[in-house]
Amino acid sequence: MLAVSALVEGRERTEVAALLKVSVRAVDNWWTRRQTGGRDALLSRPRGRRVGEHQVLSEAEQAAVRQAVLDHTPSCLGLSGQLWTRALIGELIFKVYRVRFTEPGVGKYLKRWGLTFRRPDKRAVEQDPEAVRV
Repeated sequence: MLAVSALVEGRERTEVAALLKVSVRAVDNWWTRRQTGGRDALLSRPRGRRVGEHQVLSEAEQAAVRQAVLDHTPSCLGLSGQLWTRALIGELIFKVYRVRFTEPGVGKYLKRWGLTFRRPDKRAVEQDPEAVRV
């Protein structure tokens, strides 16, 4: 907006570019956007893809993996271990759909599905805290 204001005041494009330490082309782009779209055309917009856009697994595949994780243990599906980890879910996805995911990538799907990982407690459920303290 500073560049456009300076141009409106009558300053030269090269002078504005030098003042703001940008290229003359950038100043020209801002001016063109202002001329065609008004002040709103100069406002910042979110960049990049929208959340959830361009997912590797389809909705049906995601639903199938989510249901498998909720209904079965890893050992029931031919994987090692009794508790699900991001690595094991990644193995399941590779085994079924031949697509590899990193652990953070699996974590993003889990977050989308409303699932979180929690470490199991190190103590027995039936442990009596009073008896342990004595």
